[in-house]
Amino acid sequence: MADKLNARGWNLEHHDAGHFKFYTAILVEDGTLVLHWGRIGTRGQHQIKKLTPGAAERTALQKIGEKNAKGYEFKFDDIAFTLEERDVDGANGIGRERTDPGRLTMLFDRALRDPKFTGDKDAVLVGYDAFLNKAQNLMDRAATMPFESVMNDFDELKFAWKEIADKHSLAETTIGMTEGMLMQAMISGKLG
Repeated sequence: MADKLNARGWNLEHHDAGHFKFYTAILVEDGTLVLHWGRIGTRGQHQIKKLTPGAAERTALQKIGEKNAKGYEFKFDDIAFTLEERDVDGANGIGRERTDPGRLTMLFDRALRDPKFTGDKDAVLVGYDAFLNKAQNLMDRAATMPFESVMNDFDELKFAWKEIADKHSLAETTIGMTEGMLMQAMISGKLG
């Protein structure tokens, strides 16, 4: 059985002002970094780098931060998935099976869509985990520092939670309406 490597992926898109571009970054735990960009609907271009794990992470976060600052919006943000070591080695030109770095982005896309909606669910869960980590960090800091010094961070955290709760309510309402429409279609015989 092939060894598995943990990976993280980000996908951003830019749709404003006639721009229809994508930017994908895949960070593998061994320090492999794949950058993939281009016009949406094209194969695009790839760049693969083999760095130390820390340098690869810093570079990935810098690149996606730069794109986000230029108007690219996250479609998938920090999605965890696994890759087979032989695919990563092949993309790096190591071993007998040399592969295109595009295979790693294809495997990232497959991880997002298999099974259906798993990538969306994982993106939401990662967002919740990041929020909870920030809340825990704030509690730890509040325990050792004067409360006044962390009050602004608490206000921002509270505001962020309200936005999350509003989105959750909207999603719950949308799912309920979708379920009702599907049930109505099934009863009327439109779905069989």
